[in-house]
Amino acid sequence: MTAKNDYSPERMADREAIRDVMYRYCRGADRFDIELFRSCYHPDATDQHGFFTGPAYDFAAHAFKQLERCIFTMHRLHNISIEFDGDRAFTESQVVVIHRVEAAVGLVDFDNFGRYCDIFEKRNGEWKIFHRLHLADGDRIIEVNELAGRRRDLPPGGRFYEPGRHGPDDASYLRFDIKKVMKPVPPIDNLWDHHLTLWNERVKQRAQQK
Repeated sequence: MTAKNDYSPERMADREAIRDVMYRYCRGADRFDIELFRSCYHPDATDQHGFFTGPAYDFAAHAFKQLERCIFTMHRLHNISIEFDGDRAFTESQVVVIHRVEAAVGLVDFDNFGRYCDIFEKRNGEWKIFHRLHLADGDRIIEVNELAGRRRDLPPGGRFYEPGRHGPDDASYLRFDIKKVMKPVPPIDNLWDHHLTLWNERVKQRAQQK
């Protein structure tokens, strides 16, 4: 019998465990950590996305080939609903994904707005995805102007930023040792004028190159 409104301590723990899997999936994709990504699925799980349908582990391999081109990605989950049936759960969550890539016109964001409909199963005390259906509700492509000096065109001796990176080189993998990346950075006065000045210089350079 389905227990839609079971909020017992045991079920609350199950809900948190399921949410943890969902967030781990997002982190695995965004940090380009395929082992973390695959850990969200049972070995016999399946996944249906718009660009791949089949075994979940095969989906992971295919998806990460596409992610290689991305400068960064961001998966955001919200409005998670969970319905239990014994050691199975049906979940629906809204997902917004940004994929930033280099194109002929410069940087563009591929934004997808959709939902994950998942069947979770609890095996040996652990919840994982047994089947995932991605429903693409909408999407868009946006031309992007990054803040000058933020990521790739920082001038020599310029301001230090700790960028996000793929894989274990990302500062988040240091966990409790993140102060290791701390460097002295003087404060910037007139922050927006600072960025606009650099941005205007970049616009002029591009115009001269045409």
